[in-house]
Amino acid sequence: MNNRDKILHESIKLIGEHGFDAVSIRQITRTVGIRESSFYNHFSSKEGLLLEIFTQMQKDLEAHRPSQEEITKLTSKMDLKEFLDYRLKLFLEGWSNEMARLLWYVVSQQQYKNKQAAGLIVEETEKSIRMFETAFRTLMGSGKMKKGNPAYLAMLYGFSVRAIHLDYTYRQFTEGIEEVDFKRMYQLKEKFAEEHSI
Repeated sequence: MNNRDKILHESIKLIGEHGFDAVSIRQITRTVGIRESSFYNHFSSKEGLLLEIFTQMQKDLEAHRPSQEEITKLTSKMDLKEFLDYRLKLFLEGWSNEMARLLWYVVSQQQYKNKQAAGLIVEETEKSIRMFETAFRTLMGSGKMKKGNPAYLAMLYGFSVRAIHLDYTYRQFTEGIEEVDFKRMYQLKEKFAEEHSI
């Protein structure tokens, strides 16, 4: 790992644990094991580093997001419960990745202070809802899901998932919970599938 990547990696960990305002460039460079002046070879400022963290998260999200065509293809082979199981499995795999979890926490912390962070959260939520809408429309069209308004149901399910996700993130980092109980996520998935499957 080169120094730039080390700075990014350690910054995400430090900011995730202590908050952006509480972490100094000196603290970051000491943790990485480089001189403070070396930081500026890679980033113009601490704020520039934060913008790069947001860019990194956006890239990670894009790399793991299925296209609308892939969602249509998946849902043509699955019923509603299978699709929700598949999405929950992907969520849990992402949650088990410490760096991805810390990235979410950093962006979540900054969403009320930084327009780019807020935009990233809103954009990711909207893309997730569009993905659910595509899935639900395909499932309804193939007779695997009760007829209804796919856009409304996608918002209902997508915003519920996002709220639970943010709550888990908050509780893990503010209360120091090592293991998060995903019971509410499973309950939501089961109840939604039960009410809307044919």
